[in-house]
Amino acid sequence: QLVRTADGSHLWSRNYDRKLADLFAIQDEIAGAVAEALIGALVPEAKAAIAKGGTTDVAVYDLYAKALALRSINSFESLAEADALLQQVLERDPKFVDAMLLQVNTWIGMANTGMFARAEAFERTAPVLDRIDAVDPGNATVLAYRAGMAAARGDDDTARALYERALAIAPQDVTVLLFYANFFDAEKPAERTKALELLARAGAVDPLNSLVFTIKVNVLLEAKQFDEADAAARHAVTIAPKNPYAYQQVGAVAMRRGDLATAFVWWRKSQAFDPTDHELAAELARYLDEMGQTAAAEAWIAKSLAIKPDNFYARSMQLRIAYEHGDDAGVLAQALPLIPRHAERRRDDWEAVMSDACFAAEALGKGDAFRAALTQARMLPASLTEQAVKAMATTEADAKHLVEHFEWLGPCAHGDGGQDLTRRAQLLATTKALLGKEWPGDNDYTPQYAAWLANDREDLIAKALAVDPSDIREPRAREAYLRSLGVADDPRIKADLAARRARLDANAARLLPLVAAEKVSLLP
Repeated sequence: QLVRTADGSHLWSRNYDRKLADLFAIQDEIAGAVAEALIGALVPEAKAAIAKGGTTDVAVYDLYAKALALRSINSFESLAEADALLQQVLERDPKFVDAMLLQVNTWIGMANTGMFARAEAFERTAPVLDRIDAVDPGNATVLAYRAGMAAARGDDDTARALYERALAIAPQDVTVLLFYANFFDAEKPAERTKALELLARAGAVDPLNSLVFTIKVNVLLEAKQFDEADAAARHAVTIAPKNPYAYQQVGAVAMRRGDLATAFVWWRKSQAFDPTDHELAAELARYLDEMGQTAAAEAWIAKSLAIKPDNFYARSMQLRIAYEHGDDAGVLAQALPLIPRHAERRRDDWEAVMSDACFAAEALGKGDAFRAALTQARMLPASLTEQAVKAMATTEADAKHLVEHFEWLGPCAHGDGGQDLTRRAQLLATTKALLGKEWPGDNDYTPQYAAWLANDREDLIAKALAVDPSDIREPRAREAYLRSLGVADDPRIKADLAARRARLDANAARLLPLVAAEKVSLLP
């Protein structure tokens, strides 16, 4: 039966009584009949499109359907199970296009959650996309995946062109809509509007797809529409109660409101659905340590390392926690072996680690040696000119990324404490040349560095005070960075730092009662 939900009117119905062997023919017939009931007779091309991408093996389709359900859960275990099922599917039917597309999507999910490096996902994906092109040239979802790979390489122009091609071919393809929506920079109002338009279209086609709402949360947070973001995140939990990311997005909204205690509770709830996620365990450690629960934090770091020994995310959190505790010698000792592990970076954790380590090295009088180690590893250019930065670039860290390392390390990267105004002006020119006319953008931290490069103290202070007041994490690192910029002694900055610490202390006081009320444990 086909019923219009708006008014309950009956549009179409038919009975089918066939053998199981006719399953796929029945599916195609039903799809065609429903389409004709909605829009009229189908042209031959449309009928062919309905039958495209499938398989004729019922057992294979059953495995595919199970993999599809597992992929939507998006936990470490469910993604691994989906991948294993899809390997079986494609061994039996190597030309099953929809299964190949789901395999690529699963690998992207595995990379996004930290099961393996993004570079490995690209290495796995490329030959599969080529095989799909051979079977189904011009597949819109393939174009969207290639667009995502281009965007990851920093080639936004190619990515945008590929997304537009994909959208023109398949304007209602949910994967295309979601990937394209995620591509837009939500910090920019115009791009944020485009992203929300694409998400609305995806939600109309697939209202039970939790990704529509988890991505929407990220977009709304950039607009500081916290109530709407919270509603979207909670709706994602409702429609996907086993998806750990949905719970984490409720926590992300709480975090942006400065409610670190509530954020911990929701991330802790998510861990029940993703117990083998080593990054999640390390993230919980960071939350707890910042609210004074050091012993519990150490237990979660140990849990993360037990799940995946020596994983970079746990090591990075370990170091950042050590820095907040004032253990500069320990920070420096931990940082040196992490320098060559830049390729394992996740969510700027390598950069944050090296920033803490640089300030620790300066405090120990070992700043020059640490900078030399970064330069030797080709992670920090020896010269500030555009040509020198480009010459030092590698496939792992291109010129744009190298110049961003200066921003993370601030004056600590300069070797002279940043006092030489000529060097500052040179780096400002190099940064603008490499990052483009839109630099420094609208995020919280880059404008501070840009104001420092321009030697505009009052603008720098204004930019520092404008950082979202809910950003209360890692107070020692924040103060060290502002000290390196030369403004930590300003009374306005001192008052702002004190206010942020007070909000963090208030969260610490709320944590234990909230954990008890929500019946979650601090410990693994």
